[in-house]
Formats: sequence, structure tokens, C-alpha cells
Amino acid sequence: MQKQNPLFGLGVVIKTMGVVRLFENQRPQLLSELLDRHVHLEDDSCQHDRQENINAVEHGNRVFSVFKLSIGKVYVVTEYDRSQTTVLLPSEY
Repeated sequence: MQKQNPLFGLGVVIKTMGVVRLFENQRPQLLSELLDRHVHLEDDSCQHDRQENINAVEHGNRVFSVFKLSIGKVYVVTEYDRSQTTVLLPSEY
């Protein structure tokens, strides 16, 4: 099944040191998969937060995704102007 085009651009992708350490022994493509899910609004947040992200895409606001992985929870945040996306741990938020 082919995915539709991304719903928004990521801009420059920044990984915090916590994310770098968390992902160092994982499959190399795991981060790419999370970013792909992020731009398609396919994260692990509740329905209310998913709706907030749909509104954010429509109105040009910040998009905030939560991913609950076996190795820990990860946040992905794209700024309102789509210039930057940061991948970080909850403790780094």
C-alpha cells in the first residue's frame, strides 16, 4: 500500500543527544519511519491530540507527535513555519 504525500514539510531535522543515545542500537531506519508517520499524522497520541494536529496542519500551527516505542517514548515537534523538526525525549521537552 502506497502512502499519500506528506501533509507538511519537516524543514531541518534536529535530534537531541538523548534521542541519539536511545536510537544508537536500533534499526537505522527507525527514525525515518517515525518521521514518515509524523508527516502523515500517524502517531500514538489520543484522539483529541490527533485532532489538534489536523487543525495545526490546516492552520499552520506547530505539529506535536508522540510515539510510544518499546525502547521509550519519543516526541517529534515540527514548528509552525515548518522550518525545523525536533526529535526529543519527554525529559528533554
